[in-house]
Amino acid sequence: EYCHLTLRDAVKRAEDIGCTMVLENIEDKDPHIRVALADSFKSPAVAVSIDTGHAYYAHGSTGAPPVDYFVHAAGNRLQHVHLQDADGYADRHWSLGEGTIQWRSVFAALARLESNPR
Repeated sequence: EYCHLTLRDAVKRAEDIGCTMVLENIEDKDPHIRVALADSFKSPAVAVSIDTGHAYYAHGSTGAPPVDYFVHAAGNRLQHVHLQDADGYADRHWSLGEGTIQWRSVFAALARLESNPR
């Protein structure tokens, strides 16, 4: 309810100007919760973003699922991806290949989407 109260005017403005706002993961343990939050606005102006480094940190530190599960959970609600590699310990913002994210599984999951996340 607080999210709706806080974002109500911004969502309306985004709808009016044809903009899409995305909700990014931070320390999400369950990637489905953020997708449900985006869906609860019942607006094409609210979608999902995945920060791969944040997802991997949550996987390594809080027991969240691996990064590709975040993609699967978001499905075609995914409109944005922040690509960064990491080691599962911190929010490193390393270039791809410098950490230990399993990129093949991430890109395979992304390839199945029709939403064409940027």
